[in-house]
Amino acid sequence: PSIHLNIFPFFLFSAPAFQCQYFTYNLTLLGTEAHRVRLSFTFDKLGANTITYQMPVWAPGAYSVTHYGHYVSAFKAWDINEKPLEVKQVNGDRWEISNAKKIKQIAYFVSDSHKDSTSLYFALAHIDTNFFFANGTCLFGYVNDKKNIPIAGVFYTFPPGWKLTTALEPI
Repeated sequence: PSIHLNIFPFFLFSAPAFQCQYFTYNLTLLGTEAHRVRLSFTFDKLGANTITYQMPVWAPGAYSVTHYGHYVSAFKAWDINEKPLEVKQVNGDRWEISNAKKIKQIAYFVSDSHKDSTSLYFALAHIDTNFFFANGTCLFGYVNDKKNIPIAGVFYTFPPGWKLTTALEPI
């Protein structure tokens, strides 16, 4: 069994109206027999009362519109007190989160997309019982159209015996 991730990290952003310093991601590969993975991430700090989380609609180098949000399910958000925040799906790729000034975590599932004919294989996610391949574009979204917020770390939880291969440098 193996895992292969192709993740394109985001880089530096800072503005008074939106003050998230970085994201820390956790990708859980337990239960891949359902052909989906769970992704959650926490914020260092935010600052906006209402935020919009968006999944990309295309991947660099693939030159096709895929709408990665169509593979996202069970999208949820919590505040710093672990209370659920109101989430409204605006369209197939965007979720609006109200009362987000004290948001702490977002979590969702990403389903297998490797058979999607709108893009090339390397721009999709292949999720199976003994194999996982994903381009970061089909896993990671962004907040309020800010694509350059840095990632502090990506932590992987995967079944015993699996091997992890990634282009990311270890921390």
